[in-house]
Amino acid sequence: MAGLRLALSLLRIPRLFVSLLLFPLFLSVILVIIQLWVTSFAMRTVTYTPKNLSEQFEERQKNNLVRKLVYGKGERVEHLEICRWQNIVDENGQHFEVPPQNGKCAPDRLDIAIHVKNPTSFDTSEYERIFEGNFERMHVCVRDCIPDAILSPEAEHPRADAYSFPALMLMNQVYFDEPEQKQYIKLFENKYNVLQSVGTQFFHANGYVAPVQLTNVTYELGLLASIASIVIIALWLAIKAHRRVLDYFARSGALLPMVAAMGKRDFYSAIWIVTILRVGAFLLASVPATYALFAGLGEAEDWGGIFERDIGHLLLWIVCLVVSFSFAAIVASIADLKHRYQLFAVCYRYLPLGLAVLGGAVWTLSFVLGDEGGLIRDILTCLPILGMGPIILVPLFQPHLNVLVINTLLTLVLTIWLIRSNARWFAAHLEDL
Repeated sequence: MAGLRLALSLLRIPRLFVSLLLFPLFLSVILVIIQLWVTSFAMRTVTYTPKNLSEQFEERQKNNLVRKLVYGKGERVEHLEICRWQNIVDENGQHFEVPPQNGKCAPDRLDIAIHVKNPTSFDTSEYERIFEGNFERMHVCVRDCIPDAILSPEAEHPRADAYSFPALMLMNQVYFDEPEQKQYIKLFENKYNVLQSVGTQFFHANGYVAPVQLTNVTYELGLLASIASIVIIALWLAIKAHRRVLDYFARSGALLPMVAAMGKRDFYSAIWIVTILRVGAFLLASVPATYALFAGLGEAEDWGGIFERDIGHLLLWIVCLVVSFSFAAIVASIADLKHRYQLFAVCYRYLPLGLAVLGGAVWTLSFVLGDEGGLIRDILTCLPILGMGPIILVPLFQPHLNVLVINTLLTLVLTIWLIRSNARWFAAHLEDL
């Protein structure tokens, strides 16, 4: 109870409350929301059909955001007026250019100009096709027409100059406009027809209990990325909570007297309670949103991999993932404690990362081998650190349950050994501050 009272007292301090709960919770939830938005957008894009893509393209043409910002309406500009400027000589013999006096070619900053040597004979048909619908007027002159968008096709190196951000947006709108998008839709339709003819692809690899579904794997990848990001952020919040409390009281000179008065056990219990509250608040904010998103998106999609099996497979994978990332977090914490010893800090900070990358590379290359590849993948997945990459991909490449159990147990044993062998560093934590 003393630890709980101290934890609640710590959270009553405004600066600690903001730094421990409010700001990191807000930042973490924002990161999760961004990640979920990107994931949902990517999944919806991948699962498009030609009909969906055509409907979305037609909607964007009718309600284009760039044109709405520039002109106040999203529809395409009805007509592109071609204005060929005329060369005039005044009474002093000076040459200058003027637009046609037809009432339709009054220069405007949001027009587009083409600088060429002979405006009267220059063929503008290709440029009309490209820019029609986004500009109201196209001026063709030698040099005197200077709106915010200027093309120089006859220069030694053809160039396009934009002198305002609206002009830049309109110039680049051509890459997303009707002619180019129709070609893209046609290519997409051909690819979609090929995929429909071939059917769903399954990859049967040695050492796995089920084939890997390659065609409809979008939702598994999205949920995999979301779960991994939630675990990583939760561990980051847990690690930083300890350091922030200790640093706060160390700077004020109250750390050692407080530990002496409260006792080491109650003080560290309070820090753990603050950590649990910090991580729990993040999980309460992020997990329901993640579940709601994927539950809604998954209604129209066949779920594959580990997620269509019983809940035990999913829970075992999450436990294994948490244990693996916890081990990585402890290694990073020890590296931070040993910052005064450069060699130890470098080894603890970068060696595990290098081993994880090496294990992932060997695991990937093992697919080109024969029957030996399955044994190599099982061994790598069982090993801590080296098997971190394959463990993350377990929902897709499903090893036997004993492989996950062995990896979890070995990682726990290694974690306990690492903590006990570095006990003096944790004990010296207060003195180090």
